[in-house]
Amino acid sequence: LETTAASMSVMMPLQSVASATDNAEQKKTPKTSTAIPPPLSKTVVTCAGPAVFDLAAVPRVKQSNAPLNEQAVPNANPAQDQTALPSIALGRRFEFLNTVHLVKTTVDSNGREVVGERAEMTCQHLRIQYPPGGMPGAGSFPEYAEAVGGIKMNGTQMTANATDAPQQLAPFNIECQRMFYDNLNDNLFLVGTAEKPAEVKSSKGEASAQQFNYRRSNESFIMPDSGPQRL
Repeated sequence: LETTAASMSVMMPLQSVASATDNAEQKKTPKTSTAIPPPLSKTVVTCAGPAVFDLAAVPRVKQSNAPLNEQAVPNANPAQDQTALPSIALGRRFEFLNTVHLVKTTVDSNGREVVGERAEMTCQHLRIQYPPGGMPGAGSFPEYAEAVGGIKMNGTQMTANATDAPQQLAPFNIECQRMFYDNLNDNLFLVGTAEKPAEVKSSKGEASAQQFNYRRSNESFIMPDSGPQRL
C-alpha cells in the first residue's frame, strides 16, 4: 500500500502530525497569516501477506442518535422493528500480516522525496481501522491501530532547542513488542516484557520500561510505578 496520507504516522509517536484540531485552528486563522502548513508525506507499507482491505469493518465505538431509553425498550411489533432499524455506518480496515515493513518519508507537491522527517518501522503484523466515513487523509486519524511482534522503529524528527531557533533533524529509535493506538482517548501504548522492556531514544532523552503510555496532545510519556524502568 502506498499513500500520501500523514494520518498513518500515528504509529510513529515522535513524528509531527496535524490533528483535526490543528486543521480547525488553521481555518480560523486570517488569510494574512503566515502559518506554515505541515509537510506532505508518503507512507509505503509492504508485507509477506496476506493483506486485507475491509470496506465494511464494524466500528469499535457504537454510534447512535437514539436516546438510551428508546434503545432499551423493544417494539412490540416485530415487522415494524425490521423497518425501523437504523442503518449502521461501517468503517474501513487495513490489515498487513507477516513481516511488515513501513517507511514514511517527506515529499514535495509532486510526490518526490525531499529532506525532512523520515521514519521506518518493522513488525510482524499491523492493523489500522478508520471510523465510518474516514479514509487516510490529512488530519484524518484512525480510531484504532495495532502492531505486534518485534517492533523496531527508527528515523529522524524535527526538533528545536528554543522558540526562535531553526528546527533541525534529530534521530530517534523505539523498540517494543506491541503498540496499541486508541484515538478516542488519545492513548498510544508501547508494551515490552520484563526481560526486554520497551525502549525509547530521542534527542529529548532516553527511557526504558515494561510499558509506556504516550499522549500526542501534549507529547508526554507515562510509565507504571512498578517493574523495571529507566529514565
